[in-house]
Amino acid sequence: MANETLEQKARRISQETGLDYNNVLQGMQMGDVEFQMAVAPYMGYKGSIDPSIARFHGLRGSPELDTKGISIPPNYKGEPVWTTRGYGKDYTLPAEAGTVNAINTAATPQVWGHEYRHQEKIDRLLTTLGSDQVFDKTSYDVFSSKGGNFEEVNNRILDVRSAQNAKEMKEPLKYLITNDIYETQSKLATTTKEKETRKLEDKLQQLNDIYFIIDQDVNSQLVKDYFKNDYKEFNRLYDKAAPYKSPAFLRFIGDDKEEKAKTAKTFKEAL
Repeated sequence: MANETLEQKARRISQETGLDYNNVLQGMQMGDVEFQMAVAPYMGYKGSIDPSIARFHGLRGSPELDTKGISIPPNYKGEPVWTTRGYGKDYTLPAEAGTVNAINTAATPQVWGHEYRHQEKIDRLLTTLGSDQVFDKTSYDVFSSKGGNFEEVNNRILDVRSAQNAKEMKEPLKYLITNDIYETQSKLATTTKEKETRKLEDKLQQLNDIYFIIDQDVNSQLVKDYFKNDYKEFNRLYDKAAPYKSPAFLRFIGDDKEEKAKTAKTFKEAL
């Protein structure tokens, strides 16, 4: 079962982490509302944030793992465990249908929000432009234009759009560029036209340069231009289907008029 009582959840977490059961339970009794409030910005203040399906996995020694979190669909009938790796060692964790999972220090509001978006299928909004039933080929073509890992690519775009500060943009941007590098390399390996080869080689060099710039300055104009240009159609459609854009993203994208307007309105109301 995906849903746990607070007592069951507190017992499980106390056993995983070695923390006192009563302290964990008291914190959780107070914490559900705070948890939902912390995750809400990463969901665009929409969708369900059900704390009872959240699973925190505390692994002793706080290893840095390849996987930070995972969303397991409600209809999942696969292997009973999922595996992640860190420091050359495999860790297996329970694969419980209908849950969102995060590990150790990766259990941040951003990671929880990312996994809840998977669970709520917000990562697939562009297949229907936000409608439950109507298929839209134009938006689907955009949705699927960056290779086969559609949902993850789109969810990383939403990570960037909902990031609450520049630091939170780094990892999703690096994921997107890595994916674009891989796709460009794949095209380069199959093309036989000299002109197309030169074009792809130039693109590959640009992507590699931007990848290394991100760690130094995520607000570099090259990084901003990359996201604006390479993800222009994604952003145009997400402005319709998932219009929430964080203040940090508005500053990043150079479109903070909306944020300034909100600030001005709030200031006037406070007078």
